[in-house]
Amino acid sequence: MKLVSASIASALLAVHSLSLVNAHSYLVKPVSRETEAYSDFETKVGCPHMTPGQSTSFKAGETIDVRYWRNNHVGGFIRWSFVARGQETKENLDKNVFHYSCRESGATCVPTSGEATKWASDGSGGNTVACGDKITLPDWLPAGDYVLQWTWFAVGSKEGDLNWEEAKFRSCADIKLTSSGAKSAAPKCPTFTGGDRVTKLTNSNQDKCFYFHSAELTNSLFRGDKPENYEKNYFFGIPADVEKCRAASGGNSTAPATPSSTPKPPALVPATKTPGCKAKTPTPKTGY
Repeated sequence: MKLVSASIASALLAVHSLSLVNAHSYLVKPVSRETEAYSDFETKVGCPHMTPGQSTSFKAGETIDVRYWRNNHVGGFIRWSFVARGQETKENLDKNVFHYSCRESGATCVPTSGEATKWASDGSGGNTVACGDKITLPDWLPAGDYVLQWTWFAVGSKEGDLNWEEAKFRSCADIKLTSSGAKSAAPKCPTFTGGDRVTKLTNSNQDKCFYFHSAELTNSLFRGDKPENYEKNYFFGIPADVEKCRAASGGNSTAPATPSSTPKPPALVPATKTPGCKAKTPTPKTGY
C-alpha cells in the first residue's frame, strides 16, 4: 500500500512539475527561432538562438499581428527591438528598441476561466490563451533581412505566487523587409501602445499597462514579503524607458534621432541557453 501511495505521489509530482515547465511564453507569430520558452533572469541574452530560422516577409512600416502565450501570468510589458540579421547581439538589440506594448493586450487575451478579476488564471492547459495585438514595423530602414526581438518583463505570478515576479523571456523572429522605409531616421523615442485586459476590466487609463513591481527591465527577480500582500506591488503605468525618453526629449518622442554608424555584424556564435521552460506540449493546469 505504501508503495502504491508513493507511486501515486511521484506521478502527481511529475505532472505538477511538467505543468510548471510548460508555463511561461515565447513568440509564436510571426514565427520565431524558438519553439519553447527561454528565460533570461539576468537580462544578458540577445537572441536565445543565433542561427537564423524561417523568415517572414513584410513591407517596411507595415502593421503586423503578433501573438504569444499568456499562461496564467498577470500584467507586464513587451519590448520590441529590430536589427539587421547578423547584428543581433544584446547590445545592439538594446540600442534599437522601437516599440513597447502591454503584455495582456489583444482580443484573444481572455482567460477561458471566465474570471472577471485582475488575477484571473487561464482556466485551461498551457499554451492555450494567446495574447498580443498589432505592432508597426520600422519605416526608416532599407529592404533586407532583419531580426525582431520580443522581450516580456514586469510580469507577476510565478509558480502561483502573485507576489513573485516571473522571469524575463526572449524570442527572436527572422523578418525580411521587401521594401525600404519612407522615413529618413528613427524617432527619438520608442513608440508605446497602452491598454490591456486589466485596464479594460477596471475602466482605467487605456494609455497605460497593468504591471508588477517595476516598469524597468531589471536584471533580478523581485519577490514580495508575503504571498498575501501581492496587491500593493501591482501598478498602472508606462515602461520606464519610454517615460525617461519622453522627459529628456521634452515630450517630442517622434522627432528623428541622430543617425549613428551601423555596427559591423558580429560572428554568428550559438547563444548560451539560459534556464527555460519547455513549451511544446500543453498539459492540464495544476498551478504555474
